[in-house]
Amino acid sequence: MEGKNRWYISYKVAHGCVMEIAKNEAEAIDAACGMFNQGIDIQEVGPMIEPPEGKLIGPAEIRKIQGTRLAA
Repeated sequence: MEGKNRWYISYKVAHGCVMEIAKNEAEAIDAACGMFNQGIDIQEVGPMIEPPEGKLIGPAEIRKIQGTRLAA
């Protein structure tokens, strides 16, 4: 089914929050890490369709993933 695994990246802008859509979890995490590198205030990453329980990735976790990637 097309779009079934899509994920979003939510981040702050001057007057609120914006969402970008990614094809899957890995792409969403990659995009969030890239935004984090640019100083963008990431709010969370999560699935669009599936129930979010246990799948939401907050800013602290994105920072941790990015730190691990930079250390590699």
